[in-house]
Amino acid sequence: MWALLLGMLMLMLGNGLQGTVIGVRATAEGFATNTTGLIISGYFIGFLLGSWLTPKFIQQVGHLRVFAALASIASVTVLVHSMLISPWIWVLMRLVTGFAFAGVYIVAESWLNDRVTNEHRGSLLSIYMIISYAGLTGGQLLLNVADPLLHDLFIIVAMLISLAAVPILLVVIQAPSIQTWTAMGPLRLYRACSLGAVGSCAAGIAGGALLGMGPVYAAKVGMSTVQISVFMALLIGAGAVCQWPIGRVSDRLDRRLVILAASAVGATAALIAGMLTVFHAERAATPLMLTAMVIGAASLALYPLFAAHTNDRLSPEQFVGAGSSLIMLYGVGAIAGPLLAGLSMEYLGAAGFFWLVSLTLAGMAVYTVWRLKRGAPLEVEDQSPWIQTPGRTPSLAPAHAGRGWLRLRRTRRSGEASTDG
Repeated sequence: MWALLLGMLMLMLGNGLQGTVIGVRATAEGFATNTTGLIISGYFIGFLLGSWLTPKFIQQVGHLRVFAALASIASVTVLVHSMLISPWIWVLMRLVTGFAFAGVYIVAESWLNDRVTNEHRGSLLSIYMIISYAGLTGGQLLLNVADPLLHDLFIIVAMLISLAAVPILLVVIQAPSIQTWTAMGPLRLYRACSLGAVGSCAAGIAGGALLGMGPVYAAKVGMSTVQISVFMALLIGAGAVCQWPIGRVSDRLDRRLVILAASAVGATAALIAGMLTVFHAERAATPLMLTAMVIGAASLALYPLFAAHTNDRLSPEQFVGAGSSLIMLYGVGAIAGPLLAGLSMEYLGAAGFFWLVSLTLAGMAVYTVWRLKRGAPLEVEDQSPWIQTPGRTPSLAPAHAGRGWLRLRRTRRSGEASTDG
């Protein structure tokens, strides 16, 4: 497994650095904030397309060829950003980048799941999560290696992506088998578990805004390059560290209560950060970083909680289709998040970034209260295990080509689907 894990570490380093440097560079080039939001959203559109089309490519030519082709495409698109400074070209390149990264994640993560037995799968995926977040956080700090206005950082990203393919292509020999699965569309998912469906979309809005437009916000309030990298590293790092304890608490309580608490805490912290931006932005770098940690810890834990909550209420044959729909709904939210954040910052100033996040999480808290009143809780022992989910920049859950972790970690007894009320 070391070759796959090393390759994924380099991929996450490259993708983490790329997402941040594009936001910083777009601001430095004078792109309008809503235009930058469109550029960031392009990644999510491409990611959804890649998640949909890559399994078909794999069936036609196999995992190895797909991985090599998409890694090459991702490397090229990074270099185009540094050569052609044009908003519309950047939108197109981000779309292609998202498409390519969706494919390489699907291939690599399919291999991980195929190479390990059920007995050790949980441990391996935990290691994979740690490596993913380490790469994602380290990518933020690589922003300090060179001036974002030069070509150097884009070249470093291209090198990391290209090198990531080397251990996977040279060491891994046997590709995973291709499995079929039955789809469960978003509307059917909503009828079975409305909180999971709505919540995944809301988590996508918050996550897409935070991880996609966070560097843009930090640059607009006057943070230095070092401060921007630390701001993003703390936001992502707090989300990584706190996912596990929050998830374990949700295994011991009605999971909806934990979702409510995380949404309320995140909304409050974002409201405070917005007020700090309005009144003390130039002198509040440290308080903003502290509030960013709270926001990251709360908001980045939401998608795994919604995935586990959905899993609680479905039968085993529905897990994979439901997981695909959850990813799709998260992706729709993640497309909207940067666009809405860009518009909010354009018309409400830099604080609009946090106003949007606060409003989204507050709305999620209110919706959760409504669901609590309408539906009876499951017994704690009937809840399925919470699942750690690695982040992306911009953040997206793993696609797995229809092989989702929901199915792999499921231990609750088989049964008919039940609604959440």
